[in-house]
Amino acid sequence: MNDSKAWSLFLVFLAAAGLALVERGAPAQETAAGFRVIVHAQNSTPSATPASVSRWMLKKSMAWADGTPVEPVDLDERSALRDAFSQSIHGRSPQTIVTFWQRQVFSGRDVPPPVVATDDAVVAYVRRRPGAIGYVSTAARLEGVRELTVDW
Repeated sequence: MNDSKAWSLFLVFLAAAGLALVERGAPAQETAAGFRVIVHAQNSTPSATPASVSRWMLKKSMAWADGTPVEPVDLDERSALRDAFSQSIHGRSPQTIVTFWQRQVFSGRDVPPPVVATDDAVVAYVRRRPGAIGYVSTAARLEGVRELTVDW
């Protein structure tokens, strides 16, 4: 095999490897950069692990350290932001989370968090409730709320 043919095969290999990486998608930590977790401005919790955020959002942990009841809010399941959040925080698709809540409702255990359509609606919900937690895009204006640091 001549050098130009070997070089061409090498370039084809590199291109195929690059496409495989693109198709695989970003790892969870990189995806997490697409959203911010927010809490009420007076919430004293400085940071949390993704597992803790998941427990609060799924109502598996019902109160903050100071005893304030946790009040999660979610975006519509068709939202790209909800997909990024669900994959990064819960390690599951939004549809899997919807199924989780359907089972909770059917068994009489709990009801899902309210669902809103926009960043502004999430911020407004969190601003009005001392125990609230939600997530918004990185472009959202955080008036009256505070970003919760996620310890990846």
